[in-house]
Amino acid sequence: GGNVRGLNTIDTPGLNTIDADVIEIVYQGDSVRIDVRLAGGDVVTLRELARAGHAARWPSSGDRVRLALDPADTLLVPAPTAPVP
Repeated sequence: GGNVRGLNTIDTPGLNTIDADVIEIVYQGDSVRIDVRLAGGDVVTLRELARAGHAARWPSSGDRVRLALDPADTLLVPAPTAPVP
């Protein structure tokens, strides 16, 4: 599986980036779930380990973030097409 290298607002040269808006942050014991909405309206869920000292860098609901993916971990999947009747 691929990894999201960054969830931030800084430049990330060499990485594929997608801007998104944070919808919700859910703390789940040993991990945190971060739901974001992409420009096209799709919702993506990210999960990060809840390690000591990292909570301060998690975004808040409503924040604009940039997802950064290594091109080696990126796979484009075509949108499904409607079946022909």
